[in-house]
Amino acid sequence: MIKSDKKICLVSGDYPPCRGGLADYTKCLYDELIKNLNPENVYLVTSTEDDMRVELKEKNIFKIIPRWNFGGIIKLFNFIRKIKPDIVHIQYPTQNYKRDLAVDFFPFILKLTRPKVGTISTLHEFSNRSLLGKLRLSISILFSSRIIVVSKLYKKDILKFLWPFRLLLESKIIYIPDGANILPPEKDVIDLRIIQEIKERIKTNNNDFIICFFGSIRLGKGIEFLLNALDLLIKNGHSNFKLLFIGQFGGDIYKRIREIIELNHLEKHVHFTGYCSPTEVSYYLLSSDACVLPFEDGVSTKRGSLMAAIFHKLPIISTFSKNPPDELINEENILLVNYGNVKELKETIIRLSKKEDLRSKLREGLVKILDSFSWQTITNKTIGLYQDILSKSKN
Repeated sequence: MIKSDKKICLVSGDYPPCRGGLADYTKCLYDELIKNLNPENVYLVTSTEDDMRVELKEKNIFKIIPRWNFGGIIKLFNFIRKIKPDIVHIQYPTQNYKRDLAVDFFPFILKLTRPKVGTISTLHEFSNRSLLGKLRLSISILFSSRIIVVSKLYKKDILKFLWPFRLLLESKIIYIPDGANILPPEKDVIDLRIIQEIKERIKTNNNDFIICFFGSIRLGKGIEFLLNALDLLIKNGHSNFKLLFIGQFGGDIYKRIREIIELNHLEKHVHFTGYCSPTEVSYYLLSSDACVLPFEDGVSTKRGSLMAAIFHKLPIISTFSKNPPDELINEENILLVNYGNVKELKETIIRLSKKEDLRSKLREGLVKILDSFSWQTITNKTIGLYQDILSKSKN
C-alpha cells in the first residue's frame, strides 16, 4: 500500500462541468483515488471554468489553468513546486489543451527540474493521430516515467513509431483499459416507470426494436455507415427499427447527418435525445434493446461509450479491429461486422432483433468480463503503477 504521506497530483485539461469523455474519465479516476488513498494527499489540477479566470478550490481540486500555453505551464509548475507531489499523472490529449504545445513538454520540464518526481502520462489517443500529433505526444512519452495506454494497439504503434527507443519504452508502456463513465443505477433503485415512458415516447408499436448509439458524433464513429444500414432495413420492409442517438450533437457533421436522414425519409425512425445528465444517459441505455457502435477503426477499449454499453449489459454490435481486445469475443459477448459492409450490418441487426436467446447469451458474456473493466480494477492497476515508481525512486 502507498504510504499515507505520499502525494499524488492528477493533471487534466478537462474536468466537469466541461463535457466529454476525458472530463468524465478524470472525475471517475480522481473519485476512486480519494477512496483508496489518503484523500488529503490526492490533488487535481485542471482548467479554469470561466472567463473570469478566478482561482477556485474545491477540496483538493484546483481549477487554476486559464490556458495550457507556456504561461499556464509555468503556473502548473509553480503549483507542483508548492505541493511537492511524489507522482504527477497527466491525461493526454484533452479538449482544453487545444493546439498548445507546452503541455507536451511538461514531463521533460519535470525530468529536468524535479527528477525525483515520478511522471505518468495516460494516452487516450495515439494510433488515430496525425504525424504531427504523434510527434507531439512522443515528447511526453519519452520523458515520462511510465505510459498508460487505454488500447493495446497504442503500445504496438508507439513502439513502431519510436522504434529507435523500443528497448527503453517496452517496459514503460502499461495497458490499462478505459472505464465506464456512465454506470447503471443499482438494480433495486431503477425506476421502471422512466424506462416505460422513454419506450412509449420512441416506439410506434410494441414490436419496435430500439437500437442506440451513444457518444460524440464525429469522423471515425461510423455514423453514416449506421444510417445507411438503417435506410436499407426500412427499404427492405423492416419498419420496426428505431435508432436512438444519445447525447448532444452539433456542427457540420450533425448537419450532414440531418441531411442523410431527410434525404432517406428516416425522420420517423431516428430520435435525438439532446444533452443528457449521466442519470438520463443511463435510463436511455436501459430503455434500448441493443447498442450499435460501428467504429471505423474497430472495437477498442479506449471507448468510454463502449464501456457504458458493457456495464449496462446491452447486446452490442461493433466492428472488427486489427488488434481486438482479448476480453471481447465475437459471438460470445459482442457481435462484430466489417466496417463499411452495410448489408452485413443490416443482417446482423435483424438477426439480433429476432433471436432473444442470442441477446441473452451476449448479456451473460458481458457479465463475465465486467470486473476487467471496473473502476476498482483500473484504480488498483493505477495505484500498483504508483507503488512501482515510488519503490524504484528509493533505490
